Amino acid sequence: MSSYPGLNHPRQLEEHRCLVYQPTGPSWPFLSRNGAMTVTVHPRISSNDMSVLLEAARTHLGIALLSNYVALPEIRRGSLVVLLPDFPVPDLWIKAMVPIDRLKMPRVNALLHFIRSKGGALIP
Repeated sequence: MSSYPGLNHPRQLEEHRCLVYQPTGPSWPFLSRNGAMTVTVHPRISSNDMSVLLEAARTHLGIALLSNYVALPEIRRGSLVVLLPDFPVPDLWIKAMVPIDRLKMPRVNALLHFIRSKGGALIP
């Protein structure tokens, strides 16, 4: 059961004030027992800075879809709550396109190593 009044299913997000991260847009993905689904929300605020959306969510300006690394500290503090726990958001992926002549650069190798260490699979 959701702790946000009137929100029990992702489709109901269309009726709520939402805070949208511009790079991913207003189409929010969810997983359900019936498979993947997408809901297009109507942004109250749209930003390309997740810290802006985090602060807006903390001050009750709307519902945000935030990355775990941004939201988790606030969830642990109790200043944010996870809505719709029965409808998790699928993991997003990162695509690293590296020119062949830069593959041996230490900083590029360090980045690729970091991605791999966090569970990222790299396709050559």
